[in-house]
Amino acid sequence: MFRIALVALLAGLASASTARVRADEPPTQADQPVFTPTSAALMDGEAATSATVQRLMKRAKQLKADKEYERATDALLAVLEIDDEHLGALTELAWVCNERKEYKAAAAAAFKAVKVDEDSVDGWRELGFALMKVQMHKEAVQALSIAIKLDGKQATLRDYRALAYEGLGDDELAQVDRLKATQLRRAGASPLKATQIRRD
Repeated sequence: MFRIALVALLAGLASASTARVRADEPPTQADQPVFTPTSAALMDGEAATSATVQRLMKRAKQLKADKEYERATDALLAVLEIDDEHLGALTELAWVCNERKEYKAAAAAAFKAVKVDEDSVDGWRELGFALMKVQMHKEAVQALSIAIKLDGKQATLRDYRALAYEGLGDDELAQVDRLKATQLRRAGASPLKATQIRRD
């Protein structure tokens, strides 16, 4: 499967904490009872974590819809601190970073998204868009081609790939994608939501 070597993959999102033991604490006795969380307690903790993630994702999507991209980024990063492979948070973060013109950060988030799920159309789309914006047109075409293979009914994917082909100087293939995008729109095939369509 297509892979692109990107150095930064959202460094620092999952920093490990090291427990410190005080020197004056008495050693644990071998016969001292050790607390083991019950399965019910573990389930309660998982439920609380899941609820927190859901709440943060809902908040991030609302902030994104309101175009409060910086605050949306903060909410998405909070999700990724809990679960650094949360696909929805990664693809949303890539989208938001693209909107903020932070293309390297967008590419890093999208690249991690497609590592988590190779069939993530959103991940490949955002990766292709970000790569196109940093003049990596050949890689952008590759990423967008994968997205199109996964979902050939999104006209916007053809629009983006047309721009990437233009960046490569291939006006003929760019025109083919534009014509296909027009056909898809006339057929009413799965357009992106208004908040996903870019104007630049």
